[in-house]
Amino acid sequence: MHFWSPFPFVRISIALIVGIALQYQYQWHLDEWWGIPIVFLISLLLSFWASNKWLNSVLEVFYGLSVVIVFVYVGSLVTFFHQNTNDEHHYTRYDHADAFSVRLISDVSVRTNYHRYEAELTSVLVADTLHPVNGKMFLYVRKTDSLEVFNIGDRFYVNGNYYPVQAPSNPHTFDYKAYLEKLNIYAHAFVSMSDTRFMGNEPPGILLSVAHHIRNVCKQTIQEIIPEAREQSILMALLVGVKDYLDEATKDSYAQAGAMHVLAVSGLHVGIIYYLLTLVFGFLKRNPAGKITFILLALSIIWLYAAVTGFSPSVLRASVMFSVILLSETLSRRSNIYNSLGIAALILLLYDPFLIYSVGFQLSFLAVLGIVFFQPKIKSLWSPENKILQYFWEISCVSMAAQLVTFPLTVYYFHQLPTYFLLANLIVIPAAGLILTGGIVGILLYQLVPVLGELAGRLLYYLMYGINEAIDLLTQLPLTVVDWLYFDFWDTALVYGAILLVCMAFDYQLKRSLFAAMILFGAFMVKADFNLYDRTTNRSIIFYGIKNHVAIDFIEGQNAMLLVDKVVSLDHKVMDYQVNPNRLASRLEPFDCAMKSLDSSDAVMAMPFGYLIEKMGQRIMVINSQEEFELKEEPEVDILYLNERNTGILTKVKAKHYLLGWGIGYYAVQRIRDQFENDEVHFHSLRLDGYYELPLVSSENQSINN
Repeated sequence: MHFWSPFPFVRISIALIVGIALQYQYQWHLDEWWGIPIVFLISLLLSFWASNKWLNSVLEVFYGLSVVIVFVYVGSLVTFFHQNTNDEHHYTRYDHADAFSVRLISDVSVRTNYHRYEAELTSVLVADTLHPVNGKMFLYVRKTDSLEVFNIGDRFYVNGNYYPVQAPSNPHTFDYKAYLEKLNIYAHAFVSMSDTRFMGNEPPGILLSVAHHIRNVCKQTIQEIIPEAREQSILMALLVGVKDYLDEATKDSYAQAGAMHVLAVSGLHVGIIYYLLTLVFGFLKRNPAGKITFILLALSIIWLYAAVTGFSPSVLRASVMFSVILLSETLSRRSNIYNSLGIAALILLLYDPFLIYSVGFQLSFLAVLGIVFFQPKIKSLWSPENKILQYFWEISCVSMAAQLVTFPLTVYYFHQLPTYFLLANLIVIPAAGLILTGGIVGILLYQLVPVLGELAGRLLYYLMYGINEAIDLLTQLPLTVVDWLYFDFWDTALVYGAILLVCMAFDYQLKRSLFAAMILFGAFMVKADFNLYDRTTNRSIIFYGIKNHVAIDFIEGQNAMLLVDKVVSLDHKVMDYQVNPNRLASRLEPFDCAMKSLDSSDAVMAMPFGYLIEKMGQRIMVINSQEEFELKEEPEVDILYLNERNTGILTKVKAKHYLLGWGIGYYAVQRIRDQFENDEVHFHSLRLDGYYELPLVSSENQSINN
């Protein structure tokens, strides 16, 4: 028997994931897979008919491979049908709409200036013809003085157009367009109340209606019984999964302390709900009929809680896992935790194959795997006799096990590692149980006896206030977080491969696995050396596409200088989002460590209409004025950067490359391109085409520090 034989559902889930990833990457048509079911049927028949022992063993392997291939096929199949754009009635078939009708399918999500709703399109009006369509989009409704909020199921006629979500404008920034596509959302619309006409309500199913009502009651009650906004937002996030009211300071504090997982409803919260159910209704399990009653009650409440919290991937994982374990108890079968995870993954990915791209889904499954595999091994290293010490040691073991397995993914997505996560989890994990229990009790008491509910809310407020202050105190300690870390996809894959092989080597005494792990670690180091070599030889100029700003990065080896036009009015949050991802991926310092204004650099000459930059052997003219001006002679530059609608300058300056900045709108860009369509002129729009990178020949003698 092979070591993987006891885990059939793990193998099946992995095959399904491979099929999903292949289909998403290559977008194959179904007719390209027609041979796979035939191969599977042939292998199945041969396995039944084989009588020779040797032949039977060969066919058994063939049959096993066929099963794997079939689930790769199933993964591709469910991915194809899950992508709404494959439907001939999807709204993306129409590039433009004069009006459209929608039905809201989500609760409100509060933004700074808008209320955001997930909406399902039902029809579009194009040239006075109404076309029935389907597909999801985000509908942003501008806030009004009344702050009117709509409900799930509300139907609207919207006068206006929807627009495709833009791809990222700058290198290595978060690809919001790709993220939404995995949610089957391909467009958004920004409208005001006057653009909408209410057409009635089409209520969702009973479960969602009840869940929506419970969520609203919980939100309103929390606002009544908790006096301060910060604690209100934390209880809403922890209890009902609403994170819209969390301020940036609170999120930053919890993230730096390594306790952000408490604010995201996850398997921990589902486990607490299950523990409370066992505590209150556990007596039902004393006889067979009561056991079935308990299981049905537990399943109903767990899935209702999942609905109330918005079916986040981590909650779905935990809900499916608890359901599998509870059903195994009903059948009096002992469940294998790895197979339970495999079954949970299988069910969830058949429901939504794009969950494999969800960070919450990935971290949730990996954390559970880490806890199951490593926690007993870490716990065995020490066995304190004191029960209090033992309790906190067990929490620490769980935290260390989860962190050990999730740290490569944490670096890949968030580029940082918290250093005090053990201390933070010793505080927040016990507190989460108290807060969740206290929140449920407080809300129930407020509905029955408001005075008692308010008293419970006041006690809960003091508890949360103390925890928040403790988390804030942790963030004041030195080296709270190790940041500016970078793993690309292959770095992450190599590290996980090495971790998996080390686990196999120690758990199954496979020396070859340990040797293979050393090879992968060596490959990781070699790749790091190649990356270092690439960095030291890199010479390039990057023009970032940033609204209202000129931002040019001059990169030479491991040094870089960012020149910007408006340092005083610079939005550091925007720059951190738009520039630092490329700086991080290039292993350079953050932008604010090496930044100058165009007015203060020795390599820049200020001119009435903008700037002339002479740097790294390049002449760059930046036009920042709409005023017409005369030139005594036709200058020659390498790049003409036009950031204002001053198209007359295009005929007065000779350049190798013409850049059109964010100041040049969509239609102006089209007119300019049409004007020069017969000339061999290279135009690049930062607004429409994204950033522009000019690679240069390597030179060791030039400096960029002017």
